[in-house]
Amino acid sequence: MTSLLYERTRETASIDAALARLGDGRGSSLLLEGRAGRGKSALVEYAVERAGELGARTLVARARHLTSAAPFEVLRRLLGPAVVEAGGVDVLEGAATFAAPLFTPGSDLSHGVDYGCQWLIAWLAERDPLVLAIDDAHWADGASLRVLLDVQAEIEFQRVAMIVASRPVENPEIQRLLAALAAHPDSEVLSPGSLSRAAVADLVAERLGEPADDAFVDECLKASRGNAFYLRELLRPFETAGSADPRAFVENGTLSLRRTVSWRLGELGPDATALAQAAAVLGDGCSLHHAADLARLDEDVAVHEAARLEVASVFAHGDPIEFLHPLLRAAIEADLPDVVSGELHARAARILWYSGGDPGSVAQHLMASPGSADAAVSAYLCEQGQVAFEAGSIEIAIRLLQRALDEPAPADQRDRIRLWLGRAEHQALHLAAARDHLEAAFESEDRDVALEATGDLFDVLDDLRQYDDVARVHEGALALEPFGSSAVEVIARAFLLSNVIMSLDPGHGELPRELTAVEAGSLPIERDVDRHLAVWVAVHERSTHGGTTEQLMANLRRVIGSLPRSADDFTLWDARAGLAAAVFLADDDLDESDRVLESLAPVAARLAGVQPQVQAELDHRRIVHAVSRGSFEDALARLEAAEEFTSRHGVVGYDGLHRFVRGRIAFEQGDYELAASLLADRPTEDPVWPALGVLLSGDPHQAARMLDEVGLSVESGAPLRQIEVELQPHLLESHVHELLGDRERAYAEARRELEIRRRYGSVARLAEALRRVASFVPVREGVDLLEEAASLAGSTPGRPLQARVLASYGAALREVGRVPEARAVLVQASDLASEMGMDRVLQRAQAELLQAGSRPRRARVTGPTALTQSQREVASLALDGLTNREIAERLFVTIKTVETHLMATYRKLGIKSREELKDALASVAGQGCP
Repeated sequence: MTSLLYERTRETASIDAALARLGDGRGSSLLLEGRAGRGKSALVEYAVERAGELGARTLVARARHLTSAAPFEVLRRLLGPAVVEAGGVDVLEGAATFAAPLFTPGSDLSHGVDYGCQWLIAWLAERDPLVLAIDDAHWADGASLRVLLDVQAEIEFQRVAMIVASRPVENPEIQRLLAALAAHPDSEVLSPGSLSRAAVADLVAERLGEPADDAFVDECLKASRGNAFYLRELLRPFETAGSADPRAFVENGTLSLRRTVSWRLGELGPDATALAQAAAVLGDGCSLHHAADLARLDEDVAVHEAARLEVASVFAHGDPIEFLHPLLRAAIEADLPDVVSGELHARAARILWYSGGDPGSVAQHLMASPGSADAAVSAYLCEQGQVAFEAGSIEIAIRLLQRALDEPAPADQRDRIRLWLGRAEHQALHLAAARDHLEAAFESEDRDVALEATGDLFDVLDDLRQYDDVARVHEGALALEPFGSSAVEVIARAFLLSNVIMSLDPGHGELPRELTAVEAGSLPIERDVDRHLAVWVAVHERSTHGGTTEQLMANLRRVIGSLPRSADDFTLWDARAGLAAAVFLADDDLDESDRVLESLAPVAARLAGVQPQVQAELDHRRIVHAVSRGSFEDALARLEAAEEFTSRHGVVGYDGLHRFVRGRIAFEQGDYELAASLLADRPTEDPVWPALGVLLSGDPHQAARMLDEVGLSVESGAPLRQIEVELQPHLLESHVHELLGDRERAYAEARRELEIRRRYGSVARLAEALRRVASFVPVREGVDLLEEAASLAGSTPGRPLQARVLASYGAALREVGRVPEARAVLVQASDLASEMGMDRVLQRAQAELLQAGSRPRRARVTGPTALTQSQREVASLALDGLTNREIAERLFVTIKTVETHLMATYRKLGIKSREELKDALASVAGQGCP
C-alpha cells in the first residue's frame, strides 16, 4: 500500500487523526474529492487497513455504475455484512429494527428504512469503534447518502469515522448531497493533488524496475499531467518492453487513457472488445451471462475472453464482472458512438427486463436509450419513478418520470405522469417546474387526476406564496364538484375547507352546501383520508355553523381515538390528521395536545426520509408548545435541531416559522427590538403577528393599516370570521389604537375580543382578553376581571400567561389597598418571570413589590429547580443507566440533542459527569425532578 501513496502525507495524517479520535469516543468524517485517478481509492484502502490494525470494525462499500436507481443499495452492501455477523435481522433492537426490510428480500423499503439505518449505525458504534468507508460515492444512491448525512449531523457524539471518496458528478441530487457532506462543520475535505515531477520519476522507476532518463520522465509528466492512474496505465506497455524511449511512448499512441485502452483491446481482438464494451454498458457487478448475451457471444467464448481481459488488467474479476478501475470502464464506454451506445443500452434493458433483473438497473438503461414511443416502456419508467419517489430518491424519480413523459408517453397517460413528476419536483424544491406540471395535471380531462393534483398544487402555491393563484385553483377545484366519497374527492374537500378556514378573503369563504351541510360527529373515520377530512370539518363547523368549542374538542378526540395503534400502520394522511388535530387541541388542552404529538413522534421519524415535512411540522408544534409553557430554553434547543433538520432535508416554508418562534420568545422575554425584526416579515398569509412586529418597531400607523386588510367589525354580534376565532386580531388592534391615542376604539376592540372568547375560548385567550379589558375599567371592577383571569390562567400550563396576569392582578390588588394579597401574588409573578427571563414583567412585578413594602427575591438560575422539563427527562433516563443513543431512541430526538441537554444539566448542577447526577438530584427527589 505504501508504494501507491506518493505525496499523500497530509491525507494519511488526517486519516490517522480521525482514527485516533475514535479511541477518545469521538467521531469525524473525511471527504476525499477530486478527479479520477488521483489516488482516492488507495487512500480509502489505507484507512481500512489502518482501522483494522487499531481494532476498529470496518465496513466498506464501493458504489457501482448504473445501480443508482436502487434506493439504499450502498447501505445494503455497507451494513449487510455487519448485520449477518451480528446474527441477522432478528437480533436488531430499538429503532435499528426499522432497517430490517433492507436486509430482507422482497420487503417494502418505503418508510422507516433510513431511520433504522441511522440507528443501526449508532447501535454498531456502541459495540465497537466503527469505520464506514464508501468509495466512488458519486455513483451512490441518494437514499444512502441522505442517511450518511443524518449520521454526520451528530457524528461528534458517536464512535464513527466516515470516509467518503467521490469525484465530480452530473446528477444534481447526488451533487447536492455530497456538497452537504463536505459543507458540514465536522467534515474535513481532502483533495489529493497531482503528482509532482519527483513523484512521477519515483513511480516510473518503481514500475520499470530502474530509473528512467529525464526525457522519458518529462514525457510521462506531460502525458499523465501527474495523474497516478493515468501514469500507471501509460507505463503498462513498457513494463515488459525493456525500453523507455520517449519516441516509442508517443508512437504507441498512449498520450490518453482512451487510446491506451483502445490499443490494449485491439491487441486482444474483436470478441474481447465486444465483451468489454457490453460490460462497460452494463456496469460493474454485471453477470458474465448477461454481458455475453449483450455482446452476442457464446458462453464458452465469453468465459475465455473474460479470462484474457483479466490477464490484460482490464477486468479485476470475470464473473461477476468488475473492471480493474472505473476509469477503464468509462474510457471504453466513451469510445462507443452515441448510436451504438443507445442501442446497447436499449438491448441491455430488454435482457435484464426479461430475465427479472434489478428494476433500477433496467430503468437506468432505458433512460440511456433513445425513445421508441413504446407504451410499455413509458409505463415501466413511470412505475419505477413512483417507487423511487416513495423511497425518497427524488431526483432519480424526476429523471425517470421525465424520461417516461419523453418516450413519448401515450396521450391518456401523460397527465398522470405529470402529476407524479410535479410531486417529485415539489419535494426537490423545483417549485416553478412543479407548479407547471401540476397545473397541467389539474387541467386534465381525467377528473380523478385533476382532483388528485389539487392538494399538491395548493401546497406548491403556498410554498411560492402565490395566494391569488390559490384562490383560482380553489374555484377550479369547486367546479370539479368533489362531493363523493372516493379518496381523491375526500382529500380535495379537506383542502378546500382548510383554505376557507385559513383565508383572509371574505369572498373566499363560501362553499357549496354539499361540502358544508354535514356534521363532523357523523362523518366516517375508517379511512386515513376520512380522518383528515373530519378534522377540518370539525374546525369549520365550530366557527361558521354555530358549533361550540366543546363540540370541536369532542370531534377532534374522536378522530385521535380512531388513529392506528401502531406507528407502523400510520399513513401520511393519518399523520396530517393527527398534527392538525393537535394544533386545535392545543388551544384548550395543551397537555392532551402534547400527548398526541408524542404519539406521533415515532411516525414522523419513520416517515422522515420520504415525507420530512411531517417531522418538520411535529418539531414546530413541539417548539410552539414549549414557548407556550415558558420553556424558552428547551424551545431554543429544539429550534436549533429543527433548523438543522429542515436545512438538511430541504424542507421549505419553515424558515419564516422558525423566525416567528424566535420573535415570539424575544417578545415574551421583553426584547422588543429583536422581536420586531423577527416578526415583521410575515411567514404566512395572516397579518396579525407581522403587525405586532411593526408595532414593536414603533410604527402603530402601519400596524393599523395591516390589520385593516382583514376588515373586521367591533360591533357586538357582528358576523364572525375564522381568523377572529383562530387568532387574536382584536387584542392586537386594541394595543394599536391605544398607542394611536384612540382609547375608545381600543376599549371597543378589547370588548369584542372578550365577547369572542366568552363563546369560543380558549381558557388562555379568555384570560388574556379579561386582562386587557381590565386595563380600561375602574380599578375595583378590574380586580374582579383579573381575579377571574388569574384563576383561568392558573388552570393552564402557560407560565408566561400566568406571569403577565399575576403581575397585573397584583398591581390592581395593591391599588385597591389589598396589600398582603398583592404581595403574595406579585411574588408569584416575580418568581415566574425570573425563571423564564421575562424581564419586562419581572421589572413591573418587582416595582410593584417595592411599592407594596416588600423586597424582591433573587432568581435561582442553578440547582435542580433550574432544570427545564426536557433536561429533567433526559437526566432521569441517564440515571436509569440508558446510553445517549438509547435516550435519544426513547425520546425520538437526536443524540446531539441528548448531549446538549446533559451538558446544560451538568452546568446547572455544578457537576461534570453522569456519576455525579444521583447525588446532585437527591435534594429534590419526590418534587417532580428525577
